[in-house]
Amino acid sequence: MRNETVLRVQRNAERVVSDLRGLRERMAALRKRLPEVTEEMTELIEPYTPEAELAVALEGAVLDLGPWIERLEEALAVTPERLREDWERARQPLPARGPAREAAPSPPELERFSEAARRAIYEDVVRNRFRPAPSSLTPDDFELQVVYVHGRWMVSYRKLWESPTQGADIPRELLIVGLNERSEPTYVAV
Repeated sequence: MRNETVLRVQRNAERVVSDLRGLRERMAALRKRLPEVTEEMTELIEPYTPEAELAVALEGAVLDLGPWIERLEEALAVTPERLREDWERARQPLPARGPAREAAPSPPELERFSEAARRAIYEDVVRNRFRPAPSSLTPDDFELQVVYVHGRWMVSYRKLWESPTQGADIPRELLIVGLNERSEPTYVAV
């Protein structure tokens, strides 16, 4: 009986994840239909328009859904073996701190601009998106940029692995940066 209940909940959770992905995609599509928020608005030279306010709210909602979707996907994909490995690893004593052991980097503060946060995001993107694949290309070849715009951190780079459509430039990826429940950077494509 319990297994049937768990299976039903898992199936429903899979539908919720699918619904959340669809909702995020619909909100991102709506955002693309709105005009850009002007620099004058962000610098408080002129007031926000209703369209700009809606654009910022949609961008925020798209960003905020990313960690929820990611967390549910992780929970749905978990296996008893992985949980046991994680449990065993968590029970291991921590190595003593000393001059030979480097402190783990603290999570970047994303609420305001700082060079330290920009650098931490840049290094995280390089480590997790560009280094796993063996290649002679560098982040500069991808035109990787990390910027702080409208109160949000964003990452942009050329998708060199994709072929451009005839007559078009190489496509770019634009990611909005957030933090998951473990204070690790997450990236939502827009």
